[in-house]
Amino acid sequence: MNRINGYVTQHAEAYEYYIEWEEYNVNQQANTSSVRATAYIKCNSHTSWANNKTTNLWINGVQFSNTLNISLSPGTVVTLVSGNVDNIAHAWDGSCSFEIAASGDLPSGSGYGPLWGEAKATVWLTQIPRQANFSSVQIQNTSLDKFDVYYNMDKTI
Repeated sequence: MNRINGYVTQHAEAYEYYIEWEEYNVNQQANTSSVRATAYIKCNSHTSWANNKTTNLWINGVQFSNTLNISLSPGTVVTLVSGNVDNIAHAWDGSCSFEIAASGDLPSGSGYGPLWGEAKATVWLTQIPRQANFSSVQIQNTSLDKFDVYYNMDKTI
C-alpha cells in the first residue's frame, strides 16, 4: 500500500489527511493495470463532528464522491471516500503515470476541527515490459551461403 500525505487547513498538528492507494491486476498482454484508492482523515487530538460533509477523489481523471457524517476524536480514523479504476492503459513502452487527488469539507469543530483537507500526487505504476524474449533458437540447414533460423518468443509479436 502506498500513501499520499496531504494537509488540513486548521490544526495540522491534530489531524492527518491522506490517501492510500495500490495497483492491482497488472495485465502484461493488454498493457493495462487497475488502481484502488481511499482518502482518510485521522484525528490525533481535539474533538469535532459535522453532518453532510462531501469528499471527492480522483484517480486518473475519474471522480468518486461521498457525503457522510464525520465524528472525530483522538485515535479515530474515518474513511472518507474510496474508488477503483480498472484497465488503465499504459504507454507504448509500458510506463504509466497520472494524478491521484482527494479534497473535501471536514468538521470545523468550533475552531478545533480540520475544516478542509486535500492530498494529491503524481503516481507511477509498474512499468510493464514490452519487449519479447527468445525462448528457444535453432539453426538448421547450414551451408557456406545460408542457414535457417527457427525460434520461439515468450510473447506474441
